[in-house]
Amino acid sequence: MGNKHLKSQRCGAKTRQKCAGCKDSPEYHAGNAPDVYYCSNDCLKKD
Repeated sequence: MGNKHLKSQRCGAKTRQKCAGCKDSPEYHAGNAPDVYYCSNDCLKKD
């Protein structure tokens, strides 16, 4: 991933933290299980 910052799913803040629960989730159709990112655990819980 390098220095690339992604946006938090909920608030749009810059982040690099990937949702651990989404890691390696199964895809039933190619591309339908994208990685999800959050800026903090608090932001994830509010979503």
